[in-house]
Amino acid sequence: MNFKIKTPDFLNDFFYNFPALFYALFFLIAIATYLYGLFLYSLIFLIIFFIFSKTKKSFTLGVLVFAFGFLYTAFFYSDSKKITEPIEGKGLFKITNIKEGFNYNRRYYIYQGFFKTFETKDKIYHHLNTSIFAKKKHLPNTYYKISGTLSPSENFHFKFKTNKNFKKSSSLYSFVLLRSKLKQKFHTFLKKSIKDRSSANFLNTLITGSEKSDFLANSFSKIGLQHVLAISGFHFGLFTLFFAYFLRLFLPKKLVIYSLIILVNLYFLFVGPMVSVQRAFIMIQMALVAPIVNRRYFALNALGISLIIILLFDPINLTKVGFQLSFLSSFAILSTFPIIDVVFSKFIKKRTPVERNELNPISKIGDKLLSYIRQCMSLTVAVNIFILPVILYHFHMFSCLSFIYNLFIPFLVGISMFLVIFALIFHFTFLSSFINYITTIFTKFLLKLITYPPAPFEFYLRYKGFSFEFVICYLILITIGFLMLRYYLKKDKTPEYCHFL
Repeated sequence: MNFKIKTPDFLNDFFYNFPALFYALFFLIAIATYLYGLFLYSLIFLIIFFIFSKTKKSFTLGVLVFAFGFLYTAFFYSDSKKITEPIEGKGLFKITNIKEGFNYNRRYYIYQGFFKTFETKDKIYHHLNTSIFAKKKHLPNTYYKISGTLSPSENFHFKFKTNKNFKKSSSLYSFVLLRSKLKQKFHTFLKKSIKDRSSANFLNTLITGSEKSDFLANSFSKIGLQHVLAISGFHFGLFTLFFAYFLRLFLPKKLVIYSLIILVNLYFLFVGPMVSVQRAFIMIQMALVAPIVNRRYFALNALGISLIIILLFDPINLTKVGFQLSFLSSFAILSTFPIIDVVFSKFIKKRTPVERNELNPISKIGDKLLSYIRQCMSLTVAVNIFILPVILYHFHMFSCLSFIYNLFIPFLVGISMFLVIFALIFHFTFLSSFINYITTIFTKFLLKLITYPPAPFEFYLRYKGFSFEFVICYLILITIGFLMLRYYLKKDKTPEYCHFL
């Protein structure tokens, strides 16, 4: 293939087609510039985009977005940078999430939230993301006045220690308490329906994202599948696709879309506003609303819009590993998957619909199985190309087994989720006992696969030498490389289900 490379063409084409992602990039870099002091990197970024921009109007608007992001973070979240050592004071605390745990058979609680204000002898600080460890349970439907010591933790988050009781201040409405009660009821339902305790706990974690046991978390982490336990686009996608096919049996297409919008909103309120959940929720809502308003859905634009919205709610989200991995994985799937799939198509043939129709029934099944394997391999490679250096930078370890397990475990986990949903739908019918029995047997089998991986293949890639600068440069170069291939090979289509991940 002969073609002449004009350096800026592929970037101009990409950002012209996906303007929301273009402006989201400016917004993200502005926040990172303020939080981490990356002024030199930002200057280089702006100069490069100024030189290569085909239209100065879009660049000017991008600079305005950059300025807004920088000033917005500096005005509302500057106090998170100012506290570098423990300080004494009192503050007004709001609970946004409650985690329960046991230590030597004693219950404890970790309250995640933020200080609306925190006052010391000589200064008042605002909006400080904080975690508080306590032995007593407190309701999340009020602000609390608390005195004690505020200590910097990491990534502009804080830990608070107090020996005094929480004092109630002004009341407020919160979904946290209702969400906690609903999750407890769901867990009780699972324990009654699923006779195996480990399977019930696993399914509860899978659907709600809570009640993770240390053993379960370590088992999944050991084989690089911890993302399966964290509610993300994978879970939202399975939830949406299941009800999309199920409701089509009874409702016309338009009513299916409206029903899905309601169900996705309810599921979002149920699991809670974790960063990966917010991203998946926003993108799926946009995908569902697009046909109603007669607009074409572009997943990469939706990714950019979700990034801007999440960082507007809290720019400190940028520092969370979950945020970084969630958006990098989604970007990798949507931008890189088509290129990787072309490569694997050289080894596992990608047949046209006409060629597929000419196959006999057994060959069709084989072709579908091979297509699934090819797509899983493409997804796994595409995602790991982007997130591997980030994982090594944060955790210094990567499980090589994840390459193998990611080919089939997500599919099996999806079956477990579908079985639980079926169990809920048919709970009051004669099918209930049969579905619960199948779910128990299948989930026990799945947990055995995960908790007892083959020892000869249990090895890890370990490295502590990656610097922040190396990771940034790597991501820039790998992105440019794949966008160039995407432009010149004209490969820009991903399977529809990828838009929900």
